[in-house]
Amino acid sequence: MIDTLKKSSFTPHLNSTFTFYPQGTETPVATELIEVTGQKTDRTESFSLLFKGDQGSVIPQGIQDIRHEQMGILQLFTVPVSFPQSEEGRYYEITFSRLSPLPINDNSDNITET
Repeated sequence: MIDTLKKSSFTPHLNSTFTFYPQGTETPVATELIEVTGQKTDRTESFSLLFKGDQGSVIPQGIQDIRHEQMGILQLFTVPVSFPQSEEGRYYEITFSRLSPLPINDNSDNITET
């Protein structure tokens, strides 16, 4: 499933709730997806997601179970970040970076036999 996730998979869910279930704890952490950024070239696709949680809850770095009402259950590597500094909450980032498949170049018409 992770291979099918794209920037456009998350953009419709900006400002919606994603609930994290941190490893080693039974307390879920509700966050809001506040930013989806990224770029795509002929060779690469990269994008990142920025989530905001409340100040009292902590999601440690690592693979987290994440649930969303419409997207279902995801398992993604999450990193706490200090940007932007705020007393209003804690911030977490998930980054995707992948190479695009190379196009198949069929040069069979250009082959000459000797």
